[in-house]
Amino acid sequence: MLKLSSKVRYALLALLELASHYEQGEFLQIDQIVAAGSIPEGYLVQLLICLRRCGLVRSQRGARGGYCLTKEPQNITLLEIVACLEGIDRQEKSDGGTRSNIENLLIEAIWHEAENSVIAVFGSYTLKNLCDKRNEGKLSNSMYYI
Repeated sequence: MLKLSSKVRYALLALLELASHYEQGEFLQIDQIVAAGSIPEGYLVQLLICLRRCGLVRSQRGARGGYCLTKEPQNITLLEIVACLEGIDRQEKSDGGTRSNIENLLIEAIWHEAENSVIAVFGSYTLKNLCDKRNEGKLSNSMYYI
């Protein structure tokens, strides 16, 4: 069914790492992001270039340089990230010139409703939400039972 591409998955891992250091105002170097997210370095470089072009991250050169978010994690939605990396194709489907029948129109209407739902969900989650959920998961995984 619907799957996140590896491009989006790796970008989310990288952005989560940047978001977790946002409050400290730290720039993370590529090797730090690679180590934290197990992201292939060459792939990460390409993703960061794309994310920088979209205005989601910025870079700084030098010994204390690296990458950081351009805005607070609660102001970056998953929809922005997906749109940056994959685009959002909202074109109307064409049946190639053949006559539309009620079944085709029904299927297209349901698919359009599903697309709208996905867009609404991605638009409602932010990097901050993901960081919070990740931190909750870390806490629940560290519980010890006697």
